[in-house]
Order: sequence, then C-alpha cells, then structure tokens
Amino acid sequence: MSFFVDSFSARPELMRLLNSFGWILTSTVVLAIAIPLGVYLYDKAFPGAARRMGQAQGVPAENSQPQPKLEPTDLVRHEWQKEAITESTGHVCHLFGYVERQNGAEWGSFLDAGTGSHSLDWLVGLPTDRWVAVTGDPKRQRSMEKMFKRRMRPQDQVVHGNWKDPDFLKGQVFDVVLADYLLGSLDAYAPYFQYRLLDRLKPHVGKRLFFVGAEPFPDVVPNSPHGTLLVEIDKLRDACSLLAGERPYREYPVDWVLRNLRDNGFRITGIAFFETEYSQGFVETQLNVAESKVEKLRKKGLANTLFDHIDELRRRVKRMDWGVTFGHDYIICAEPIRDDVPAPADADAKEAEALRAAADFKKTRNNLSVEDQQQVFPRDHE
Repeated sequence: MSFFVDSFSARPELMRLLNSFGWILTSTVVLAIAIPLGVYLYDKAFPGAARRMGQAQGVPAENSQPQPKLEPTDLVRHEWQKEAITESTGHVCHLFGYVERQNGAEWGSFLDAGTGSHSLDWLVGLPTDRWVAVTGDPKRQRSMEKMFKRRMRPQDQVVHGNWKDPDFLKGQVFDVVLADYLLGSLDAYAPYFQYRLLDRLKPHVGKRLFFVGAEPFPDVVPNSPHGTLLVEIDKLRDACSLLAGERPYREYPVDWVLRNLRDNGFRITGIAFFETEYSQGFVETQLNVAESKVEKLRKKGLANTLFDHIDELRRRVKRMDWGVTFGHDYIICAEPIRDDVPAPADADAKEAEALRAAADFKKTRNNLSVEDQQQVFPRDHE
C-alpha cells in the first residue's frame, strides 16, 4: 500500500489531476440535485412560469410541467361533477337516491343515455334485467368496458354512438332511461341537436325518464365574492376551450327542459332541486382545465396573457375559504304519454305540483326550500 502512496506522491501532476477530477465529480452531483430542486421551488412560488418559459424557448408545454391526462369527456364540467360527488348516505349520491325513491323496486331494462363512470358505478348495483350505457367517445367506451368488465353480465353493454344517428339503438325500448347531464354535454358531440334530443329519446322510454341537469350560471352575481369568482372562472374555462377549437359545456334551465318535455309528449311526475357546494379542490381543477386548453394555442403571446390571468385567479381562490353553496342542480321524473296506456288517477295533480315547484324555484331561487340533503359538488379531484 505504501508503494502506491509513494508513487502518487512522487508525481505531483497526477495528484493535481485526481484533485481536479474530484472537484468536477462533486460539482456535477451538487448541480444534479440543485437544478431540479430549484425548478420545483420556483414553479411552486410562481405557478405556470415554467410552462411559459418552456414555450418561449420552443419547448413543448407537456415537457415542462405535466398536466393530468384526461379523456375528452372528462374535460367538460359534467364529468368532473359526476366523478366528484361524495357519498354521504347509503346511496351513491342524493341525485341517484331520488331516482331510487321515485322508481321503486322494479327496474327491468335500463338505458344510461349519456354515461360516465359515476352513473355506471351506481347502475351496475341495481337489480336490472339488463342495461345499456351510451358514450359519445370511443376511447371512453373502451376504458369503461375495461373498468367494469368484472361487474358486467353477458346481457349488459357499454356502447359508442351519437343520438344524431337515427339508426342508433333503433327498435330498443327500455323500462327506465337516465339522461344524466346529457343535454349540457351534447354540444361537444351533436351541436345544435339539443331541441331534438327529447324527441329522439322518447321511442326508447318504456316507462320512465329521469332527466338530470344544472341551472346555468348567471352573468352577474351581486354581493357574492365567491359567486363572482366562480362565474369568472366558468367563463374563462369556456373561452379557453373555444380558443383551443373545442366546444364547451352548455347548460339549459329547468323551465326550458320542462317545456320541451311536455311539447314532446311527456308527463311530468316529479322534480327536485339540489344545492351545489364547491370545494377549493374542484375550483382549482377548473383552472387546470383552462390551462390545459391554453397549452394548445399557437399564439404564445395570447397564451402567456391567459396563463397570467389563470395564475391571478388561482391566487384569488387560495385567499378565500371554500365549502360554499352556489347554484342548483335539478332532476325531473317524466313518463311518456301513450294513447293505449291510461294515465294514473293522480297524474294531473302530480304534474301540477311539479310545475308549481319549478315556478317557485325560478321566483325565489335563493330562498327555495330544497330537499333536506345536499349534493356535495364536488370534492377534491385527485
């Protein structure tokens, strides 16, 4: 061992070379740790800045700060809503609890006319004879078939189709049909078809239709800081979708739906309204959606301006306390009117009561006595 030490000591140039190599190795290790740590801390302090720097240098936004990979149907509001409703009773959620109470124990065949993983998770637990779940996205169809494969029976189906197609599900009639936020999402798959949707669904409704929707946000919300911010974020998200070449979600008010149900030969048998509660996690998710749309823009100057605005809104969200109620969802129970099937004795009274409740809702929206339950809309999305 002393031989090697003496040899190195006798060659000072070799010792200097080894010392230099040691410093280079140490510096490399330090930089390898410090640079990623610095980028992480900088992005935490200035959200979105790393993405904008990457775009300015010609680096794809996806390489700088990955965003959650989302199916197209997950980027519209109703999918976030359905995925995020919390379970606080024996039912999956209060909307479906209302459906179960209205329908009773007999389900027969079931059509989920605009399915999502939330509604299908509830549907597979019902004592149906068979069910068909419809999605407008083929990728979504494959993912849901894989997700629910073990819970599907041979007679159950997840199908891909478009309600604009007159031959889609032709001749098939179901005892119960669920249109779960279908109307609002239709603009992405069948633009300008909303006024024909109920007429298109009617031949498939054997006994009962459950129609779920959400009241549109108002344009202005006086005396409500949370409501003002939610409306601003809602408009920004939709604007970013349009700039990215996509069609945003479009809600319709309950009176529009009631009028079109009656015009298309349905009898209203029940209606309920549910207050919606917003968590900070969900609100931030909507900003993430807007950000994912901005990343698709080719005009980087416009994109950076929108990124700055999203960051400003994100800071405003973090300064506020959440778990606040704003807006309402609604669910309507209706039956097709048929000449060969006599109406129940109390049909007129039930319809009058439902229409009166809807009229009262429009008149006294903020003071309406809704069911003694809250749909938590929605919890933090993971």
